[in-house]
Amino acid sequence: MRNPFIAGRWVTGPHFFGRRELIKDLIHSHENCQWVIGKRRVGKTSLLRQIEAEIHREGGGAALFWDIQGSYDASGLLESLHDAVEDARDMFPDVWEGIDFQPNTQNQCHQTLKQLVRSVHRHHESLVILIDEAEELINIGRNDTELLGKLRKVLQHTAGLRTVLCSTTRLEQLHQLMSLETSPFLHGFESHFLGHLSRDETLALIAQGMTDLAQAEEISTLTEGNPFETQLIAKHVFDNSDIESVCFEMETNPSLIQVIEVNFDLLTDQERDIIKDVFCGKSAMSLYTQQVEKSLISRLEKLGYLTVFPSQTISVCSHFVRKWLEARFDHSPAFHAKHVSDEWLGPQHQEAILRQLPSLYKCFIDWAADQKRMVDIHQTFRCSGYDGTIYPDRDTMMEDGDFDQPNWRVALDQLMTLIRTFVQTDLTWTLHRILQMADDTQGNYTETDFLDLMMLISEEMELA
Repeated sequence: MRNPFIAGRWVTGPHFFGRRELIKDLIHSHENCQWVIGKRRVGKTSLLRQIEAEIHREGGGAALFWDIQGSYDASGLLESLHDAVEDARDMFPDVWEGIDFQPNTQNQCHQTLKQLVRSVHRHHESLVILIDEAEELINIGRNDTELLGKLRKVLQHTAGLRTVLCSTTRLEQLHQLMSLETSPFLHGFESHFLGHLSRDETLALIAQGMTDLAQAEEISTLTEGNPFETQLIAKHVFDNSDIESVCFEMETNPSLIQVIEVNFDLLTDQERDIIKDVFCGKSAMSLYTQQVEKSLISRLEKLGYLTVFPSQTISVCSHFVRKWLEARFDHSPAFHAKHVSDEWLGPQHQEAILRQLPSLYKCFIDWAADQKRMVDIHQTFRCSGYDGTIYPDRDTMMEDGDFDQPNWRVALDQLMTLIRTFVQTDLTWTLHRILQMADDTQGNYTETDFLDLMMLISEEMELA
């Protein structure tokens, strides 16, 4: 049997699973303009392609899939529209070959679009424009705000024309980048979230190439309905039935990590902080008392970043995202979410300081590499009230430095200053020893010597 799983490309027909209610709403809605918001690799293109196929199968109307990625400006947008029509003629000749559409090369995109609608109406009741990669409208708006306003007018006020556009949350930047004299571009678009597949939909997807129900359940549990992850893991398990080794390999898979990173970067600082908090243990809805927090959690759940269980506990979606977060937290304490309620670092945190010496050293190394150092040691680090992690306040004041020492030595001096300020220096023999070594001016010790001792101090505190 040929491997049926497809990761990273759009699918339709027998390879398309789920989304039935959303597709029904988008095809039969009385709204002229609709906006589908989803993460990268969640299936936005597949959704539009499936809608295109179903509209043509049902008859009575025409659909046009229009990928505007890379259009950049007015001429690029017009060229992408011409390409979309040519592609539609190739893919659905029964619908499009009879449509006499000869675009006027002197027209702008919005004029060509109106001409296309008139041509379609001679043969069909309506035209549904399916716009993919709609974030490109941000670039187009930067280059030609007037065109964006004209395009919006055509999409929203042309009889017999309906529009479905798909994008990530980045498209929300449209209203920040420009001020149209008329209404904002997205005003009047009904929004929908494209999240993860349900458990039953996920199992149905896996069942197309896997009969082992236990393995299917395990994959579903790992991915929590993330379509890209499900297809990717199932594709590898199909070729290698050892799911444990596949899972281990996928935790460091560059393609998967890149998708996770891109999706995380799409979020606002506040949304990222909520995900970090949930991961670090703030996982009960009752702990989020502000309405804005509750709204953000609801939004993140709809987008497939979080899972809210009936018990009102919250979890970060997917094993692989949790593994990625774990690696990011291990790499740098600066990744931690900031809370003004978290205490500034002080003598009361001396045990936490010693436990986290290696990660604090990493933080100082990063600053030294950027030729930066802390200004006020008393207002540089906070200690999390949820998991005890010491992290730098992202608004902390830093000063530029012109260091004549290796970065590791600059970082070490900063770390020793922190220890001497907040920690009882004779607490352990190993602590006393590292301070002695740091005072050496003859260059008798290497960075490795200090790192080994930091690890030993950290391990001693974990065992204490």
